[in-house]
Amino acid sequence: MTKKNRVKSMKNNSSKKIKNIFSDILIIFLSKIIPKIILSIIFYFILTPLALFGKIFNQIKTISGYKKKSFFIVRNKSFTKGSFEKTW
Repeated sequence: MTKKNRVKSMKNNSSKKIKNIFSDILIIFLSKIIPKIILSIIFYFILTPLALFGKIFNQIKTISGYKKKSFFIVRNKSFTKGSFEKTW
């Protein structure tokens, strides 16, 4: 090999290494960091304001359209062993 060919092959090898390192960093960035940023934006700019508006107006709207303060239902029932056998 002549001196020019050796220099040219070294440039090709170094550029391939740099390209591989850059592509690995880019893959890590795109697959690990970007989804977290997108999910954080969705959470803080869409879900949090919806929850705050729901708390401010303090009403829960069910599917049927009936508005009530809570879904909790008070039941004064004594449970027996048989009531846990077929729960559904």
